[in-house]
Amino acid sequence: MSVIETELRAVVTRALAEDAVLSGCFGSPPRLYEQQRKRAVFPYLSWGRWDVRPRDGDAVELVELRASLHVWAGEEDVVALTGLLRAWVQDLEPELPDPARGRLITWDVPYSDVLRTRGFNARRGVVRVRALVEIKTMESFS
Repeated sequence: MSVIETELRAVVTRALAEDAVLSGCFGSPPRLYEQQRKRAVFPYLSWGRWDVRPRDGDAVELVELRASLHVWAGEEDVVALTGLLRAWVQDLEPELPDPARGRLITWDVPYSDVLRTRGFNARRGVVRVRALVEIKTMESFS
């Protein structure tokens, strides 16, 4: 995982923990795991896939990051919680901790959905995040 990915993940995790409404839903600190858990207390969140692609422009080095956050909850709660998380992520204005390394240019939520899961007593909400980052030093991307 690149430095920019790690920093962006930490910024989102910290902001989640500081939000009173989401802390009320997902715990304080938030129940946010690296992957789906069979025995976690509902509702909880997990990170999904991270994709990083170069999107260089004229005289700038850019990377596009796409990340998924998954909401795991019972059938009656998952739609509302996914909508709440989507709105929160969309309104979030994250800043990278070291502007000398990189600068966030765009941040949006291009996709969200609620899915059934086989062999698991829960439904999964997916919130996909897209960020465009200007890379100022190559160490940020290693």
